[in-house]
Amino acid sequence: TNSADSAANVLYFYKSRNATDGAFADLNDGDDVGTIGWLYSESGSYRHAAHIKVQAVSPSSDSPARMIFGTTPDAGYGITEKMTIMPDGKVGIGLDDPQSLLEIGMGTTDDEAFTISNTDVAHGMTVYTQTDTWLGIEMSDATAGGAIIAGYKDDSGDEHSALVLRGILQEETHDIKSAVGYGTVRIQSYVSNGSTSIQSIGSDGLTAQTVQTWV
Repeated sequence: TNSADSAANVLYFYKSRNATDGAFADLNDGDDVGTIGWLYSESGSYRHAAHIKVQAVSPSSDSPARMIFGTTPDAGYGITEKMTIMPDGKVGIGLDDPQSLLEIGMGTTDDEAFTISNTDVAHGMTVYTQTDTWLGIEMSDATAGGAIIAGYKDDSGDEHSALVLRGILQEETHDIKSAVGYGTVRIQSYVSNGSTSIQSIGSDGLTAQTVQTWV
C-alpha cells in the first residue's frame, strides 16, 4: 500500500463469544483470540510445525492477553508450548505461568539452563559444554537443585581468569572506608533453620551466625 505517512498495513483478529456476527459477548479466561500457524507436507499430509497464539487472560473491562509460541518437537506430531509472554511482560520459557520477569522451566533431563557462546571462542573443555561457550548456568544436583555458574576460557589472551566477580562502587560511597559493612562485593551464605526460614552460616562454615563477608 502506498501512503505518504508512517502507517502500515495491519492484520486484526476479532473474537466474541456471541454466536451472532457483529454482536458482542465477553471472553472467558483462556479463550483463544487468534492463532497464526505453519504446516508443511510430510508423509503424505500437512503437519503442524509451529504457531503463535493469543489467549484472553481474566478479561473484564480491559483486554489483557498472553502470547504463546509453540513448536513441534522432533519425532513428534503435536505442537507444544515453548514460550509465553504474560500481560505484565513476564516471560516464561518452558512454562506458561512465569512468576518473575524471566523464568525458565527446565525439562526433567536438562541440567544446563543458560549459556552464552561466541564463534570467536574455541576452548577444549567440550566434556562440559560446547567449544564456543564462555558462560554457563546449570544445576549442581539433578534432583536437589543448587546452581553452578561456570566460565570457560583457554589459556590465551591477557587475562587468565575464567570467571571474574567484579563490583564497582561510586567514589563518594567508597570514601566511607571506616564504616562497617562497606565493600564492592558482598557475599552471603545461609542454611535452612529446619523449617521455612534461613539462617546465616558462621565463618567456620558450620555455626549459625549473622555474618556477611565484604570484599
